[in-house]
Amino acid sequence: MAFGGLYWGILLFAILGPIVGMVCFKVFYNEQFYFYFNLGHTYLELLKITFVINTLVGIPIFGILILIVNFFVGGFSIT
Repeated sequence: MAFGGLYWGILLFAILGPIVGMVCFKVFYNEQFYFYFNLGHTYLELLKITFVINTLVGIPIFGILILIVNFFVGGFSIT
């Protein structure tokens, strides 16, 4: 958010956040995936669930953040 602005921060959090998180989880905690595989979940399924949860949590948080920034700072441009 510091370099691209509030809206780019939202997009990067919602799109790249789950992907980076799953890649790091796979690199550092690869042996824990056996637990999910034993439950019948695939890697792609876990990625989809993570994306949905991240989006459902991120929309209200960033909505409130946008309202607070607009209230205290006023309108701002993306560029």
